[in-house]
This record gives sequence, structure tokens and C-alpha cells, in this order.
Amino acid sequence: MEKDSNYRRLESLKNLYENYIPADNLDNIYKLTKQIQPIPEIKLNDMFRFNNLIFDLDDTLYSKTEQLGDDYSFEDIDNINIPIEEIDYLKDLSEKNNMYIVTKGDETLQRRKIEVLGLEDIFTKENIHIVPLKEDKKEIFKEITKGTPGIKTYVIGDRIDSEIQYGNEIGLETIRIMKGKYSEMTPQIPEQEPNYEIFEIINLDYILYNNNFFDEDLA
Repeated sequence: MEKDSNYRRLESLKNLYENYIPADNLDNIYKLTKQIQPIPEIKLNDMFRFNNLIFDLDDTLYSKTEQLGDDYSFEDIDNINIPIEEIDYLKDLSEKNNMYIVTKGDETLQRRKIEVLGLEDIFTKENIHIVPLKEDKKEIFKEITKGTPGIKTYVIGDRIDSEIQYGNEIGLETIRIMKGKYSEMTPQIPEQEPNYEIFEIINLDYILYNNNFFDEDLA
């Protein structure tokens, strides 16, 4: 009976994660059932390993398209927000991962957004990078990975022609968040194809769980 219960649990996990896990890893869930022993309740956070998580800001950590649009003033920034459940989720992630913001734009405006959103309580000052408009994010990505050898790095953002492309070009894991005005953009070159696509930040659980729990030696 215990094995049947565990099998049903893993079957449910398979159904839950099949939209987020690469297809060639789905069989790993069933392979686990061949060697499964009675297991305690699983908490996903308990199985996460230490990663670098690099976040874009606009239309990634909050919905810029909906809350600000393209034409906005410094005062308009006071009205932006992140749902409390996502703030709590980011705080949980920060306990087990190196967390970075790499955003591009006017430094005064971007820093004000970070302040209003309460992100200074989650991301350390040295891990917040604001890239000038005439530069790209790739060099910052390189600096982060150079300073943290041996740690897996994920880049999370909405722009396939920016952070996703640059992350792919230097061999990082890329996660496209499908929100905002760039969600309809289609890749024009292979480097713009993300490894994963999600709709909300909290969907990161599915990807981190898959990559950290389903070991390659099960294949």
C-alpha cells in the first residue's frame, strides 16, 4: 500500500510538472517508482540546491506594461507593486540562492522602482546592477559567473533579444517570463530560444525542482 501511495504521488508530480520539465526528463519520475521506498512528505524548498538567480526588473519582477506603460513620470513609480505572495516567495528563494537584479535603463528611475517595490530587503546592494542604456547585460552576467565558479546560474527575464540571448551566448540556463509587451516576440536566432518559459515568478519552483532533484544518473 505504501508503494502504491508513493507511485500515485509521483504520478501527480508528473502531471503537475509536465508543462515545465523538458520532455526527455519526464520518464525519470517513473524510474523512481522502481526503487522507491516509503518517504516522508516532500517540501520542494528542502530539495533546492544553491544557485545564482539573475533577474531582470521590468516585466519580470513586476508588471511594468500594466502598471506604468512606456510613458511615465518619476512620481508614477510610487504606484507600482509586487503581490505579497511573490515578495514572500522571493524572500524564501533568497535564503537558498545568490539573488541578483540586472536591469537596464536610467539609474535614478530604476533605483526608485527597486526601492518602491521593497526589493532592497531581498537583494543585497552589491547584487543590484543597473546597466546604462548604451551597454548590454552580458558583461555583468560574465562578472557574476566568474565570481561564483561551480554554481549553476539562471537568467530570468522577458526579453529574448536581451537577457535571454546574452545568457544563452555564455552558456547559462535561461528562463523567459511570458508577460508584458515583449511576450509576443518570437526568436529570430537560436540564441534567443529560452531553455524554459514561465508565466509567473512563482513558477520557478517547477524548474528548480526538476533540475535539482531529478539526477542525471537516473536516466
